[in-house]
Amino acid sequence: MIIIFSFIKAVVLATLLSATSTSVWGFSEQKPIVPLPKHISIAAPEIRPLVYIGENGGLAGQFVTMFEQFSVRTGINIDITVMPWGRALQQVKSGKVDALMPALFTEERANYLTFPKAPLVVFSGSVILQHRQDTREIASWDDIKDAQIVKVRSMNHGENVEQLFTDQKNSLIEVVRITDGLKMLQYQRVDFVVMDALIASSLIEELNLENTLKVIPHPEEARLINSYLAFSTSFADQYDVEKIMGLINQYNDPDKYIKQLEIYSH
Repeated sequence: MIIIFSFIKAVVLATLLSATSTSVWGFSEQKPIVPLPKHISIAAPEIRPLVYIGENGGLAGQFVTMFEQFSVRTGINIDITVMPWGRALQQVKSGKVDALMPALFTEERANYLTFPKAPLVVFSGSVILQHRQDTREIASWDDIKDAQIVKVRSMNHGENVEQLFTDQKNSLIEVVRITDGLKMLQYQRVDFVVMDALIASSLIEELNLENTLKVIPHPEEARLINSYLAFSTSFADQYDVEKIMGLINQYNDPDKYIKQLEIYSH
């Protein structure tokens, strides 16, 4: 009888241990449900018309308006700080700021930033701006040689723009704010300005430069480029950035920022 009772006890104990083990294993397999953050800090370079410091010293731009609506609807406080690109990248990389916008994906950045699947904004390639009083006939970017070209220090425009300075011996002038570069071109202190097509279209319209500047697109630049709200790894370890980005894009349409430049190209 003692042997039978011991055997039954052992079976019951093994069963309980097995059930407990299965329960613990099942819990460890599930991703912890983390509540949405109450606060998200975002660093951004000044990029009109998306985010910039307005005339009254306050923040302005399409991103700012969108995040204000997002904050009111969700209760999540959004703190946007405009700063130079290098500092913004470093602040997010070190975890002092939660996210960076807008940021293009690169393999190098993916080592220290977390990119959600959904973009924040879709850019439409780069263009070159020329003063309409400039008599040089520029049929393609290959015709631009021995010229002074302005670009924003924080913007990465890709290989086609880099070739302007490596293959065609043009001089690069970097500015912090694209509006400074446009003023230089407006008063013909430089030859050309290279910038994103979306930003170019918005600024030409905003600054009433349609009759002053014209656009030279690059045939190979007629493509869409995703740019993201990239999160610090420490923030992404705490919160579900895919869920957050999905919620943000309920108030933000990444494609709505794309504008056609045909009316400025002739």
